[in-house]
Amino acid sequence: MIQRLLAAGLGLLLVIPAVVFGGEIAVEILVPIAMSICLFEYASMAFPRARNAAMLLIGLGIAALYVPLLYVPWLGVALPAAGVLVGA
Repeated sequence: MIQRLLAAGLGLLLVIPAVVFGGEIAVEILVPIAMSICLFEYASMAFPRARNAAMLLIGLGIAALYVPLLYVPWLGVALPAAGVLVGA
């Protein structure tokens, strides 16, 4: 319990100043780091025997969606609209 509280406190001490003083660039750096940590945890639980292959494939899929949405603004509208059309 104490270890979790210390980890959360340390995380907040790192994240809050980075976001406040770093702004958008800090968020662009922190989000992929957080996604990588979450992906590692998910792949370890869901695919214990093929963790590395699963991390690679899922990570490439996430990157293929995240990077264009971040740096090509009109895709922020186009991709969700395409998903609605395909799902309909």
